[in-house]
Amino acid sequence: MKKELTTLRLWNPLFPHIYPRNEWGDLENNPVDLSAGEILEYEDKILDLIERERLSDEGERGLAVYLDDDLSRKVYSINPTVEE
Repeated sequence: MKKELTTLRLWNPLFPHIYPRNEWGDLENNPVDLSAGEILEYEDKILDLIERERLSDEGERGLAVYLDDDLSRKVYSINPTVEE
């Protein structure tokens, strides 16, 4: 009997903090909080950074390859992303 995959999406809002650079190029100690509208400007950059962090060994299963055996039998893939 073949098991059918079910898609489950977990949502969590982003609360980004940006550490701006000062006039010498160093990161400031105090972060600047961005609004939901402001973070949309960074969506493509965030997606690009997520993709760059993926390892070829993860394949289509993504982070699920790191689950222990019990969970690995129940969860096929875990692939973080962002969207509006």
